[in-house]
Amino acid sequence: MNTLKRLLLALALASGLLAQLLHAEAAEKPEKAPRISRVERLAAALELTDEQKSQVAAILKEENAALRTVSDDKSLDRSAKIARNREIREAHAARIRALLTPEQQQRFDALPKGRESSAEKKAESAT
Repeated sequence: MNTLKRLLLALALASGLLAQLLHAEAAEKPEKAPRISRVERLAAALELTDEQKSQVAAILKEENAALRTVSDDKSLDRSAKIARNREIREAHAARIRALLTPEQQQRFDALPKGRESSAEKKAESAT
């Protein structure tokens, strides 16, 4: 009986120490910065007006819906999906560019064109 009590006591102490270590480790991790939406990033980079922001938001919402539709389309193979996604992004970028002033268009053209997906990089390197 004594052995069982000692074993239970040791187990309780070990689990308490483990819980403290895990809590301390979690507390040390820095918090992630909140994600900034594409609209807000473009608004900051291009100094968009409120009207332009709402128009850009609508275009990006349409773009996301179109990209989701392509992603869900089981009839397309991987390379066709990549090509279609690129077309969608380019068409929507052109629509956004058309809303901008000439000065904003120059800044828009200088922006990085987003990160290429790993699927696009693989498809290009395979050809």
